[in-house]
Amino acid sequence: MSKGPRRVDPEGIAARADELLQELDQPTPLPASPSLETSQSVVSPGHNNRTQNTLSGRETSTSHLPATASSRSGIPRLFLLGSITAFVVMGLGLASMNLTRTRISGSSAHKSPLGCAASATPCLSGKAMVSLKTSRGDVELELSGDAAPLTAGNFVDLVRRGAYDDTVFHRVVNEPTPFVVQGGDPQSADPKVPATLYGTGSFVDPATDTARLIPLELGLKGEPEPRYGAEVVDPAESAQLSLRHDRGALAMARSADLNSASAQFYIALRPLTELDGRYAVFGRVVKGMEVVDRIKQGDRLIKATLLRGKRQG
Repeated sequence: MSKGPRRVDPEGIAARADELLQELDQPTPLPASPSLETSQSVVSPGHNNRTQNTLSGRETSTSHLPATASSRSGIPRLFLLGSITAFVVMGLGLASMNLTRTRISGSSAHKSPLGCAASATPCLSGKAMVSLKTSRGDVELELSGDAAPLTAGNFVDLVRRGAYDDTVFHRVVNEPTPFVVQGGDPQSADPKVPATLYGTGSFVDPATDTARLIPLELGLKGEPEPRYGAEVVDPAESAQLSLRHDRGALAMARSADLNSASAQFYIALRPLTELDGRYAVFGRVVKGMEVVDRIKQGDRLIKATLLRGKRQG
């Protein structure tokens, strides 16, 4: 009696490939633009950025350069990469159907226990309007509880708590190419916290005395619930995202951990399609985008006010 094809574990294949790459001690390949990570930030060549660690509160300064070919123990990098590629392609070819089901299929992704049903964070039902009074003028935001109920609900809750009041826009990237205005670190409102630590903080829930972290949340058209805890990398599925990084998009910053967003947010200064499916967009600027364009690093968010919106449940 003949045996069927041996099941191949795509997660094990990817993990082994990662182990081999780490042995080269080379930096991760660089994206086309700066990331919105609050720790282990990766930036494009030529940018010098502070990288913040939301979870540990540590900050480091790095200058990222293009990755170069190297060798270790006499093994050329290109040769090893070729071997890894062949290894991964062989395994993924045998397990492509299983990989599609586990990583891409919305039918399994939206059943994740990371959503509203399992979260203590209030979720948003429908839309909400929030006003930001900044040192440059007023901005109005529209939040989508339909596409991103958990992320939008978290933001609304923090607005109600006053967590954003008198905080600093600690990161503004508008030259040479407009990128983002980033703020929302609650500790930046504390005059005793040095500016060098801005961008390293999370919202600490006074009820538990621990940082509140929420998962990556991505809503796709035609799916009953958002997906949680996984990036959307397939181009065809990225095109179905309910909310995209258009100019004026409001989204959550996070660390390298996909489920580490807390309070820090950013506004896109131009369309940032390279971030679609990687960071959670949960709203947009509907009034005052010209004010956002004028914000400089170090400017303040004086007051955030909920104009309209309700919690879910």
